[in-house]
Amino acid sequence: MKCGLRLAAGILAMLMLFSSCGKSPANGNSSKTFEGSSNKDTLIISRSMDPGSMQPYDATGTAEGYVQDTFLETFFFYDEAGVAQPKLAESYEFSEDGMQLVIKIRKDVKFHNGNVMDMDDVLYSFQVLKDSSQGNAVNYLDFDNIKALDEETLQVPLKNQVAYATAGLTRLYIFDKDYMEEMGNRVSTEIIGTGPYVLKEYISGDSVTVEKFDDYWGEPVKLSRIIFRFIPEKSVAMIELDTGGVDFAIACLASDINKVRENPNGPILVYDSPALRYNAVNFNCASETLSDIRVRQALSYAVDKEAIIKGAYEGQGTVATSMVPSGTWGHNKELDKNPTYSYNPEKAKQLLAEAGYESGLNLRIVIDSSTSSVAEQLSNMFAAVGVTSDIQQYDQTTSLDILRNSLDWDISIRQYGIEGDPGAGLMIQTHPNNSHEGQANLSKTYDIPEAWDYAEKLEKAVAILDDAAREAAYGELQEIYMDNAFLIPLRNLSDTYLHNSSIKGFVKSGNRPIFCWCYFE
Repeated sequence: MKCGLRLAAGILAMLMLFSSCGKSPANGNSSKTFEGSSNKDTLIISRSMDPGSMQPYDATGTAEGYVQDTFLETFFFYDEAGVAQPKLAESYEFSEDGMQLVIKIRKDVKFHNGNVMDMDDVLYSFQVLKDSSQGNAVNYLDFDNIKALDEETLQVPLKNQVAYATAGLTRLYIFDKDYMEEMGNRVSTEIIGTGPYVLKEYISGDSVTVEKFDDYWGEPVKLSRIIFRFIPEKSVAMIELDTGGVDFAIACLASDINKVRENPNGPILVYDSPALRYNAVNFNCASETLSDIRVRQALSYAVDKEAIIKGAYEGQGTVATSMVPSGTWGHNKELDKNPTYSYNPEKAKQLLAEAGYESGLNLRIVIDSSTSSVAEQLSNMFAAVGVTSDIQQYDQTTSLDILRNSLDWDISIRQYGIEGDPGAGLMIQTHPNNSHEGQANLSKTYDIPEAWDYAEKLEKAVAILDDAAREAAYGELQEIYMDNAFLIPLRNLSDTYLHNSSIKGFVKSGNRPIFCWCYFE
């Protein structure tokens, strides 16, 4: 079956709205004083973490690319409906057998050093993606056989048919080949792109400053400058917002959010949007204890999700019932009505006794500081059914390294996101082939036979081109995964930010906030 040519002209306005952003290198090493929002040409945003690198594939954190998205652009992007659309690509079509993408690239797009984007840059960027930490997420692309048909036309073969083929191209940042090869490792602090802003300064541990790029190919932005300040403490970020030191706060305390809600006409407003993300308790299924489904099911019954949302999460979010967030297309709504596991401590004790743990067991919970309060509540709930917990807290980088690269843990608490068609996310986050050392599926299900039965059904589901049939298949997969209790979905998140009431033009692309088109009114 051949899909018709998708022309970017039909979505040009949307592309402009969601366009990511550009750069000119200069790295500083000293802190600076910020004057706040009295300068209406400058937007100041607080975020809790320094991404650690301006090269997006090397950055740390979940959905942290919104800083880099102010000076780099991707080949495709997610629109408001969560559908992948061309960005630095201009149009695309599938071959009749669905095994190839033929893509036209945009003309007259400039990098921040004045070089014009060409096919060599695009082909080079595919190889950078392939060799990056994100490469495994798009392993359905036949990287070795991607080729240019002419100066403007690219042929991208697929290893296997998937309905979400273009979704992976939202991960493909386009780089200037000559510049990247010349700069080497310096691109972690000095990198250029094609977007409406230019990277001006990155001060590690302090801030990132980007400035308007006058030769941007798309709609000009209204601000002269955006500054991202790294403020780890949410309470400090709120003080800065109150006093004008920042205009937009990404990470906020629930108590501050609730206080701002009480004054909807005040100088600070709440931005709310459903997030395509959820928090979950991961089980290390490679451990002898948690390879037993009865233990995983017992722990699932031991968790009172509503109590955790009211307590550790301070009332923010809703109960999650599967590994597909509730706001995502393909989420199984029947599980919301009839969840696989409801809070039932007596059932938990019964299953633990059947598994041979009537006298109890001890589990290691590896976390970072962001989930410490959740871990404490979980520990208390587990204790009520005879399970003791050894909570081991590390910084985010160290904890993730332990979870990905060792088996010296039993339980973790993580955040996951699924954008667009859930098949792409499920392949990365739940397929047992992606659960080995260093990979994204932290449930370590590679030795669980039932996980491979699930994987076989997943591989068939992602190849279904009919939307209704694929959605039904995804619904069945969620039931299978929950029955096996490979993880405990805790809560669906919402994106809740606080901002100066005069800010307009803020939008989202999938899970990412986009600041390029903001302005003051």
